[in-house]
Amino acid sequence: MAAFENGIYNITRGSNQSLTTLGSQANCYAIFGDPGFDGGVEKWELTTNDDGTVSLRDVKCRLFLSLDDAENIQFHQSVQLGEKEYHWRLSETSNDGKVYIQAVGRSEDGDDYVIDLGMARIYPPRLALMRKDQGNEYQGWSFVRAE
Repeated sequence: MAAFENGIYNITRGSNQSLTTLGSQANCYAIFGDPGFDGGVEKWELTTNDDGTVSLRDVKCRLFLSLDDAENIQFHQSVQLGEKEYHWRLSETSNDGKVYIQAVGRSEDGDDYVIDLGMARIYPPRLALMRKDQGNEYQGWSFVRAE
């Protein structure tokens, strides 16, 4: 399991893309955006929970990175902002320094799901839960300490 200190981070994939949102209210979708999209790179407050999972909270609006239905984890489920704290599991990928952001809980099919690009071909690309694929280096995220 990947361990990070509590603090403020940018969550990125590659040099030009970051985990951000389509607004700052509850139920706004999480997206995969350019650093300049909607005012810059989103900053996330990472808090480690007693069980080793983490909570991710948007620094500006103070809402949590969550799911549209946190009780029922399923394929292609929307990732969005929510008022209720959601716990994520960070696990190492085979790509040095990158981690999976994995949904915690039980899915109906028993598969593990991680935050990845959704299948809908829209702009900006929305993030959704996709099946964890150990061989897919693009499912990994970098947590970069923010100033």
